[in-house]
Amino acid sequence: MSEEVQAQPLLFTVTADKTGLVELQMSQDMDFVIRTYIGIGDFIRSHLDPKPELATFLADLANIVVAAQKFAVEREANRGLVQ
Repeated sequence: MSEEVQAQPLLFTVTADKTGLVELQMSQDMDFVIRTYIGIGDFIRSHLDPKPELATFLADLANIVVAAQKFAVEREANRGLVQ
């Protein structure tokens, strides 16, 4: 007997209005990913002195990623000019 196992689609939906978040829906997989991300961020910041707020720390990490990606693109573009 063969049963097909269908993967549950990832769900992450945010509904907001001008006053803020109204509703947040997510599948169990997304809940796990977000909780893990928050847990890792909380662990890292617990070793910093002074310890920043979690939201500030995670936002700063996101800004670092954006800056690093921008730098990588610029570096690749400059490699073409140097050759």
